[in-house]
Amino acid sequence: MPYVWLPSVDGSLRYGPPSAGGATPNVSITADAWLGEGSWFVPYHLDAGTGDSRLTWQGVLGVGHSFKGGEIIFAYRYLSYEQDGNGLIEELSFGGFGLGVNFRF
Repeated sequence: MPYVWLPSVDGSLRYGPPSAGGATPNVSITADAWLGEGSWFVPYHLDAGTGDSRLTWQGVLGVGHSFKGGEIIFAYRYLSYEQDGNGLIEELSFGGFGLGVNFRF
């Protein structure tokens, strides 16, 4: 019977502080949750930031299969960007599906 083995989540949590140039502070988490002890996994990524913009965030969620020479991933990504009133683009949001292949050698 398939199960989700959450203790095998590998990931990172990052915080990028603003610099003197006015960069946007950003917090992100990226990880893979392995499904059982096999070769299937769920990759996910979430980050959010603010500063020069009101709010910028993106999320990615997918399913992947690992093989000896790499992995293949099918995922959905959503991105949202909100600029203060003085910017050219005040609000931009888009999302879509993607297919990726990573090769290791």
